[in-house]
Amino acid sequence: MGKIECKICKEDDQSKLELHHLIPKFMGGTDSDGRVYLCKKHHGMVHNFVISKLWNSLSLEHKMQFRQRAKIMTLHYINTNR
Repeated sequence: MGKIECKICKEDDQSKLELHHLIPKFMGGTDSDGRVYLCKKHHGMVHNFVISKLWNSLSLEHKMQFRQRAKIMTLHYINTNR
């Protein structure tokens, strides 16, 4: 196994590193799909990049459906976790 470090900035302080799943877990990704170490800063940036690219690839109709589902799910979560 190679050196444990952020694949972007080469940070090697293990307390600042996180494992990033190449296929996000919320999309069904597993460890066998591949993982890389990223520092906390870059881990968040990669997630934001992937989500924005996926969002921008959706048609307007799919965006509207997604937005409505997100609103319903958010309200459900708020109402059940008071």
